[in-house]
Amino acid sequence: DDAGARALQARMQARGLSNQLEPLAAVTLSAPSAGATAGARLEYSNGGEPAALAAATLALCAAVSAKSPYRTADNARALPFDFVERASGAQLASSLRLHAEKKALASLLERGETELAVRINLKVCADCHAFFKGASLALGRQIRVREPKLLHTFERGECSCADGWRWEEAARRTTRTWDDSGG
Repeated sequence: DDAGARALQARMQARGLSNQLEPLAAVTLSAPSAGATAGARLEYSNGGEPAALAAATLALCAAVSAKSPYRTADNARALPFDFVERASGAQLASSLRLHAEKKALASLLERGETELAVRINLKVCADCHAFFKGASLALGRQIRVREPKLLHTFERGECSCADGWRWEEAARRTTRTWDDSGG
């Protein structure tokens, strides 16, 4: 619940604990493109980016939303709790739209890459997971996203992990019922 999350956040801040690892997505180009050679590794982070890449990423998000069930606003819980607590709705939506892995995919598409493969240094958030499912459906293409310990293959709006990659998603799909007899 939110009260418990607030209390945990306060305890973490009091002890000086925070996530110091910034999300980083990377792609390797298969062919020379826009000043980069074949085999070049391009890296993307959340937040600031060249205007052209931001525009391409936002256009991709809009296209995916128009052609699939994916909707950015449905996934604000994918963001850090302390950010969600202090940010406006517009800031939340903007942050979700410009996650590193979305920018990496937009860059691959802009460069005309045939293989859509992205690496990320953290687990994929719930919003990006839903986005890549929608993107695979909207684009009609396979997309691979490599986390440190798991490879997601998105195809036709589905993921190879069957949406069981995060405990939150597995718990959301599990419904428990209890009877009054203590069983």
